[in-house]
Amino acid sequence: MSTHDYYPVPAPYPAQHQGALLTNHELFKSMATGALVGAAASTATQLHKPASTRHNPIGEILKAGAITGLTVGAVSLVRQNLGCEKKLTTLAAMFVTGTAMMYALTSTAEK
Repeated sequence: MSTHDYYPVPAPYPAQHQGALLTNHELFKSMATGALVGAAASTATQLHKPASTRHNPIGEILKAGAITGLTVGAVSLVRQNLGCEKKLTTLAAMFVTGTAMMYALTSTAEK
């Protein structure tokens, strides 16, 4: 067990230092969480539609999950690279990245 400088009790997880790089596993977990949220939102949207207007609902759910997962992964990488020193700048960059990714991926998916 390791101890943090700012916590007086031992922590059951390794200390994370600011500026630490995301591991592939952490990035994958972030993307998987994004995909899950995107698929859940798409499922809820599909359930609100009348059955006669649903066109390929499974495909739409999978597409939304993939797009959201990729977007969350990109946003996570931006946050990692900018760090946490300037929170507003980091937040703005994450927002712009997320918007750009969603715009690009949804416009190509609709064609």
